Amino acid sequence: MVPQQLISDAVHLGKPHLYFLPPMVSAPVVGGVFDPALAPNVEICVLSGASCGSVLTTFVPGTTSTNVRLDATAQHYIVNWHTNNFDLDPAKTYRIRVLVGGV
Repeated sequence: MVPQQLISDAVHLGKPHLYFLPPMVSAPVVGGVFDPALAPNVEICVLSGASCGSVLTTFVPGTTSTNVRLDATAQHYIVNWHTNNFDLDPAKTYRIRVLVGGV
């Protein structure tokens, strides 16, 4: 099976002011004003049709590498998904969602 990739952010016709960063994509040209008070959650789910099925994990704001962290100097949020800690199935497609206030 060939892996499928679809990025939906401000560069890729998705949500304005949301930018995925390297190594997921090439460095984007960003616009707008950075908001350091958002407290985003990052959710990984198994794709079921066009929507999320079972949730594999959710990363919440905090200070460890497995938390969503604020880098105020670089003006971005970051989380490390240690995929080796999960029993991922290459026959399944996973979705990474960034949620702020449930949206």
